[in-house]
Amino acid sequence: MKRSTKIVIAAALTVGLVGGAAAVGKHRFGDSEKRRAHMISHVADELELNSDQTTSLNTLVDEMMSIKQQMHAEFGEDMSGLEAMITSEQFDQTRALDMVNSKTDAIKQNAPGVIAALGNFLDGLSAEQKAEIADHMKERKRHHRKHGKHRNHDNR
Repeated sequence: MKRSTKIVIAAALTVGLVGGAAAVGKHRFGDSEKRRAHMISHVADELELNSDQTTSLNTLVDEMMSIKQQMHAEFGEDMSGLEAMITSEQFDQTRALDMVNSKTDAIKQNAPGVIAALGNFLDGLSAEQKAEIADHMKERKRHHRKHGKHRNHDNR
């Protein structure tokens, strides 16, 4: 096979794989607004939420999405700083501690709003709805333990 033919085939395969991966990724994950709407719809259907409960859920999700976006926006800068510290002659422990403290401060700053929104949502639920959430959490814990054994995690 000619060298030029190999190059064309390799380029076509590369473009096809990258395009396919991008299409699958976009289809599977979509944008954050679609994920948000799907999650709210799913929870509202599962718990049979009324309009006030759905409004409280929306407030909670808005709080959490805001924090997620803030943390995600800082991620690239944080990774660049960490990479620079790792590759430097000597690890800058003070700078690393400052990075950790910065994240901790951001969590502390945002925690009251999230806790208030979560409390407002949970306080508006009936005992049956709360029991359904507790059952779901137990199932998730059981699922996590089952898979944790395969990863050599201790059983908690």
